[in-house]
Amino acid sequence: MKSLLALLTVISIALPASAQKIKVSQSSESIGDGRHNALTVTIYESSDSDVKKEWKSLMKSYNVKVSSGKEVFADNVSISSISSNTIDVYARANKEGDDAVKLIVGFDLGGSYLSSSSSGYNSAERIVYDFAVKMTKAGISNKLKEEEKELDRKSTRLNSSHI
Repeated sequence: MKSLLALLTVISIALPASAQKIKVSQSSESIGDGRHNALTVTIYESSDSDVKKEWKSLMKSYNVKVSSGKEVFADNVSISSISSNTIDVYARANKEGDDAVKLIVGFDLGGSYLSSSSSGYNSAERIVYDFAVKMTKAGISNKLKEEEKELDRKSTRLNSSHI
């Protein structure tokens, strides 16, 4: 019975999340002290603070100085698949309803922001997409663990009331 309830819990969490398609798009956004081209993606089952924290960690993995306030700012990042020069990366995470976050990322190439006509666009899109998938999977996994703990608590109470 317990395994059936766990399976139903997994299905009830996974189905709505899997129905959401993770898609990176390009739009003009207010980022980096102006209105610039940016990549946007919706991340599911995560909080804006978790997304911001993990994006900051991702940027730090490029061995650069990262600061955060309203936006996460990574200064002089070297991502050769995007540009042969260093770039500045700005990111903002906005809460969008229950358990969804819109991540907005601007890649300042030094004079212009990355767009779909830029040679490194596909690489930047892949970085943002992979990040969104990772965060959504982690969010679903955390929800599943919470539901399993709740199921265990209810099962324990139910079993102890039959004794």
